[in-house]
Amino acid sequence: HIVPFMGTGAQDSIYVIENGINGAIILRSGYNTNDPLNTSSSWDTVLNMAPISLYAQVKSTLVHSGRFYIGMSSGELFSTIDGTNWVKNDSVAYGFNDPNNYQIMALEAFGGYIYAGTENYLGAQLWRSADQLNWSLVKTYATSERITDMEVTGTELWIAAQSNNSTGGIIERTSDGVVFNTSDEAATTGEYGNHGEEGKLKVFGNNMYYGTRNYGMGVMAGPGGPATRGGGGSTGGQIWRTCLIAPPTLNLGNDTTICSSQSITLDAGPGAVSYYWNTEDTVQT
Repeated sequence: HIVPFMGTGAQDSIYVIENGINGAIILRSGYNTNDPLNTSSSWDTVLNMAPISLYAQVKSTLVHSGRFYIGMSSGELFSTIDGTNWVKNDSVAYGFNDPNNYQIMALEAFGGYIYAGTENYLGAQLWRSADQLNWSLVKTYATSERITDMEVTGTELWIAAQSNNSTGGIIERTSDGVVFNTSDEAATTGEYGNHGEEGKLKVFGNNMYYGTRNYGMGVMAGPGGPATRGGGGSTGGQIWRTCLIAPPTLNLGNDTTICSSQSITLDAGPGAVSYYWNTEDTVQT
């Protein structure tokens, strides 16, 4: 993990997280505008997890409202406001007091809440809190052991989860944290064996991108046509995308011939984000 963060009373810095055998170590290097190549800065250790939570590794990060959060493989949640002093969230404790929640795999902020996604053999869980003290269980994924990522589009929170069915990763979205819609693309993100184990989401332009590890039984094109590949071999990581806002359907009516002294009103229809005509007008008609 590489995370930029400027904490209270600290300079703008870059944080690098090393997940070692005995636990995570977080290093920090400050940025000086007079040293754009960062040649004079040193890397200082700001957190060594080994004495605090032995073997715990960082699985997720979030920077939100002046605070830097890290979700751990131990199910713990730590945060800092200055990059130096890290505090464990006792309300989360170990996996929200559920021994089966042994990792916090994803963190995101949306709609006034902080969301945390877990890994749980009995079903991955999605939790949220508005104050970091009171956490509520939002949803349990019966067909998934792991929430792998979350991403915000501005109006929706997207959640990616590993599927136990090996039929493509689970992708859901919600605008309120109550009603969840499964993306139509979820069932088509890869052949058998591509079940979203390491699925990641990222918004770019008007698209949501989904990158996933892909292995196991798959279909490969060969000289004699498609062939089945077995033995757990990888067929290669994949990147998928879907349009967030569908292009509008434009209907200006039937083709019409008019004289130079006549005029006709063209109506592009309501609901568009913006309009632009060849006359440089920017209105609907």
